[in-house]
Amino acid sequence: MLLHDRKWNESMEKNMGKHKESNVMETSVATGDGDREESETEGGIPSAPVKSNAAPEVANGGKMGDEERQSPEERIKTLEEALAQEVERSEARRKEYLSTLADMDNQRKRNEREMEKARKFALTGFAKDLLTLADNVDRALTAIRANLTDGETYSPLLKSLIQGVEMMEKELSQTFVKHGIEKIKALNQPFDPNLHQAITQVDDTEAESGSVVQELQTGYLLNGRLLRPTLVNIAK
Repeated sequence: MLLHDRKWNESMEKNMGKHKESNVMETSVATGDGDREESETEGGIPSAPVKSNAAPEVANGGKMGDEERQSPEERIKTLEEALAQEVERSEARRKEYLSTLADMDNQRKRNEREMEKARKFALTGFAKDLLTLADNVDRALTAIRANLTDGETYSPLLKSLIQGVEMMEKELSQTFVKHGIEKIKALNQPFDPNLHQAITQVDDTEAESGSVVQELQTGYLLNGRLLRPTLVNIAK
């Protein structure tokens, strides 16, 4: 009896020990799973995606464009207006381009005129100096002709001198014409203050009043511009 009781007690204690070990193992497994889940969360492993009830966005920033909301007629009208604006801008650029071309052409013509004017009147100072020579040659011929008499015999030396002065006058006149220098016709012409310089008025019943009756010094033009006015006497 006592032996039976002791064996039963030992069996019960052994079963209770196994039950405790089983409980300890289950507790350890549960704790390890929790730690593992916590470790996975802290380790940065992404969680499952969360579904959203938000509606998908529309293209172009989530908004429907104005053109998509327009009717075909409105869109045609919009395109026509845009085309008209482009045509207007194109016309403005064309006019600006043509204006620029015109300005460049005018500037080119002005430059050409200035260069031509500089070329024509570059010899103004030199031409004025030659006028003194022309005056002296003219005075010499006038004096010679005033003292010549018809039928009079002249020495060969005097004839050569007269011919030399006449040839000088001819060559000088040709040089003047070549470079655009021309004499101003004044005698018996109406007085022109742009070409003539009046010295005095004289009585001349045969001449018209205000006309040139005497030329004191020949005037000249250089390519149409006054180089020197003619000194004259005019009739009253």
